[in-house]
Amino acid sequence: DKLTIRCGDIGNAFITADCLEKVFSVAGPEFKEKEGAVLILLKALYGLKSSSRAFRAHFADFLRSIGFTATRHDHDCWMKLREDGTGYDYLCTHVDDFKIVAKDPEHWIELIRTEFLLKHAGEISYYLGNDYS
Repeated sequence: DKLTIRCGDIGNAFITADCLEKVFSVAGPEFKEKEGAVLILLKALYGLKSSSRAFRAHFADFLRSIGFTATRHDHDCWMKLREDGTGYDYLCTHVDDFKIVAKDPEHWIELIRTEFLLKHAGEISYYLGNDYS
């Protein structure tokens, strides 16, 4: 099987996930007449301890919905048997970055785009500190 590697970076990843705990905040001046009101955050934000976990669970739910299964030994590595049964496609995640090793990785990137805004998706040259060029 000839497999192709692609990578991607999900933009504003944390705010796509629901907040896992009740977080209160005070409305700032940009809220005009509601300034000073107490707000409850509904979406995970950068800087909250639980945000990475919330996004990971949200992205995992999405991957399961498109047929991927987490491997037994690394729950951030996912695999899916191809429809034609000729082999597996793989997707590995690290927070809001992902790497796809597949026969047709563009298919998976387009499916991810239906749910998430991608800052970058394409050929891999540098990923998580490794130079692939």
